[in-house]
Amino acid sequence: MKSLVLFFITFIVSANLWADSVYFPSDKSRDSLINLLQTSEKEQLVDVLNKLSLYYNISDPSKASAYIQQAKSLAGELDYKAGLAFATKEEGMMKLNNGEIIPALTLLEQARNISVEINDYRLIGESLHCIGLVYSAFGFHEYALKYLNEAMDVYRKGNENQLIAYCYYDEAAVHVKNKEFQKALDKVQECDQFSLSNGVKIEGGLSHILLADIYAGLHKDTLALENYKLGLVLIGKENLSPRINAAGLRALGKFYLEKGLYKEAKKSFFEAKTVIDEGTNDIEKGEIMLDLSSVCLKQNYLRSALEMIDSALIQSEKTKAIALLTRVLFTKAEILKKMGLEGPALRDISRAYTLQDSINSEGYKNYIADMVASFEIQKSNLKIKALNNQLEATQGELASTSTLSRYYLAATLFFVALLAFIAFDQLKLKKITKKLYAVNEQVNNQNIELKRLDDEKSDLIKLVAHDMRSPVNNIVSIAGLLEHEATTAEERKEYVQLIESICQRINSSISKFLGRNEHASPASRIPELEMVSINDLIVETMSEFSPKAASKDIELLFTPSDNKNEVLTDGDYISQILSNLLSNAIKYCQSGATVSLEFAMQLKHCAIIVRDNGPGISKEEQLTLFDKYTTTSNRATGNESSTGLGLSIAKKLTLALGGDIQLESDIGRGCEFIVSIPTMENSHVPQATVLAK
Repeated sequence: MKSLVLFFITFIVSANLWADSVYFPSDKSRDSLINLLQTSEKEQLVDVLNKLSLYYNISDPSKASAYIQQAKSLAGELDYKAGLAFATKEEGMMKLNNGEIIPALTLLEQARNISVEINDYRLIGESLHCIGLVYSAFGFHEYALKYLNEAMDVYRKGNENQLIAYCYYDEAAVHVKNKEFQKALDKVQECDQFSLSNGVKIEGGLSHILLADIYAGLHKDTLALENYKLGLVLIGKENLSPRINAAGLRALGKFYLEKGLYKEAKKSFFEAKTVIDEGTNDIEKGEIMLDLSSVCLKQNYLRSALEMIDSALIQSEKTKAIALLTRVLFTKAEILKKMGLEGPALRDISRAYTLQDSINSEGYKNYIADMVASFEIQKSNLKIKALNNQLEATQGELASTSTLSRYYLAATLFFVALLAFIAFDQLKLKKITKKLYAVNEQVNNQNIELKRLDDEKSDLIKLVAHDMRSPVNNIVSIAGLLEHEATTAEERKEYVQLIESICQRINSSISKFLGRNEHASPASRIPELEMVSINDLIVETMSEFSPKAASKDIELLFTPSDNKNEVLTDGDYISQILSNLLSNAIKYCQSGATVSLEFAMQLKHCAIIVRDNGPGISKEEQLTLFDKYTTTSNRATGNESSTGLGLSIAKKLTLALGGDIQLESDIGRGCEFIVSIPTMENSHVPQATVLAK
C-alpha cells in the first residue's frame, strides 16, 4: 500500500507546478492548447508545448516526450531560458517514471542551473523539489528530505506558499515510505497549520489517499477507511487519469486485504481492473491481477487464484518488469504448493529467487549507491570549481590595489573554510553509503536464514508423515482381514497382537523423537546402539507387511539364519530401512510375484538383501534414485501414492549406522537392494549412543 504514495505525490507536484488550482489541464484546456499551436509565436509557443507535454505525461508518454523535445529545441533557438528550464525539468521527471535515476538527476540539475541564471525562484524550487522525489523513489530518504527542505527555502524567497504546502505533503510521503507514520502525520498537521496561516489549501483525492495510508500505518482503521473512500470520490470528480483512479482503488483494496475483508478487497481490485482495462498499461494490469490472485489465495479459491496469477504472469513477462515478475512467481509457487503440485512450485520458486538475486544483489545495490554518490560528488566538484573561479577573480581585483589586501586575506580564509566544509560533507556521504551497504547485507542474511528455517520445517513435516504412513497402512490391511468371516478366532487373536506390536513401535518412535530432539525428524536423531537380532527384526517387519502382500497375492520369503545374527546397531533404524524397502517392493510388484529377504554375516559387515521379481529400474533412473523426492517411471500396481522419500530415508539411516546401501537392477529383471552395516567389532558409528553390548 505504501508503495503507491510516491506515485500519487509525484503527480500532485508535477501537475500543480503550472497552476495552483488544478491537477491537470482539462480536455477543454487541451483542445484550446492544440488550437494555440497554430497561432502562437515564439516564447508563447514554447509555453504551449510545455503545457501539452504536462497533459500527456500520464496518458501518452511518447507524445509528451515529443512535445518536450520540440519545446527544448525552440526555447534554445529563442534563448528562452524559462521555457527551457521547465521542459528540461519535465524531461527529468519522465526519466524518473522510466526508472532512469542518473539521467533524471542530471536533467533536473540542468534545469536548476538554468533557473539560477534567470533567478526564477519558482523554477529553482521546482527543480530541487523534483530531485527530492527522484531520491525518494529509489529509497534514498535522507537525500530526499534534504532537497525537499532546500526547495521549501527557495519557495519562501519567492513567496510560493502553495508549493511550500505541497513540499510538506511530499515530506510526509517520504516518512510513509520509511514507515515513520507518526512523523508523516506530524508533517501533515504542520502543513495544515501553515496553510491556515497563509491562506492556501491542499485539496483533492490524492491528499486523502496519503492521509489514509498514514492512518492505516498507525492502525487507525476507521479514519483510514473514511479517507480512502473520500479520496476516491474526489478523484472521480476531478476527472483524473485512469491510472490514478485505479491506483486509489488498489490502495483501498490492499487495506481491505490486510484487514481480512476479502469480499470488499476483491470488489475494489475488480473496479481497478475495469478502469485499467480502458488503457494500455500492462504493468498496472499485472499488478491488479496479482492483487486479485492474492485475495483468492487468502480465501483458498485455488483454481481462481491460479487463473489470475497466470494472467499476471503474462503481463509481467510482456513488460519485462523484473520486480513484478518476481512477486508473481513467488505467489504462483505458493498456490501450486497448496494444490499439491510441489514440482512446478519448486521450479517457480527457483526462478523467482534467481530474478530476486539479480535485482537485490549486493553488486546491483552498490552500483546504484555509487552512481548517487558520484552524482553528489560531481555536484560538489562543480561547486568547488565555481568557488575557485570566484577566488581567482577576487585575487585579480585585490592585486590591483594594496589597500584591499585585508579583504583578500579574509576572502581566502573564507573560501578555504568553505572547501573544508565541502570535503567534510563528502566524507559524511561516504559514511552514509557504507552504512547503507551494511544494512542491506544484514537484511539479505536474515532473509536467507528465514528461508532455510522454512525449508527445514517443510522437510520435517514430510519426513514424519512418511515415517508413519507404512505402519498405518499395515494396520488398515490387518483390520480388513479381521472383518473376513473366514478368519478364525486364533487368527483374530494373532492379528490383534500384531496391531498392538505395530502401535507399540509407532509409540516408541514418537517417544524417542520427542524426547531426543524436538527439532529433528525420526530419521535424523542420533543412533542408539544395542545388541539386536537381525532375524527377529526381519520376521517382525515381514509380519507387519504380510496382510498387505496377501491382499495383492505376493509371496514373502525368508529363511532365518542358524548362525550368529546379533549385531550392535540401532533396531529402530533397521526396522525403518526394511519397512521402506518392503513397502516399495510390494507397491510395484504384480500379483503372483515373490519378495525374498536374506541375511548374511561377513568378516566386518553383515548384509541384508531384499530381492523381488518386479518391473526393475533403468540404469538412468538409478543415478538419482536415492535423492529426495525422486520417483521412477514405474506405476504402483495398487494405485498407491508415492512421495519419493522412502529410499532417500533408507539411504540416510544406513549412512548414519556407518553402512551403505546398493542396488542391482535393470528393466524387466526385478530389484536387489543390499544393505551393508558394520558388525559389533567394526561398529564405528559417529555421534552414536551405546545403550548396551
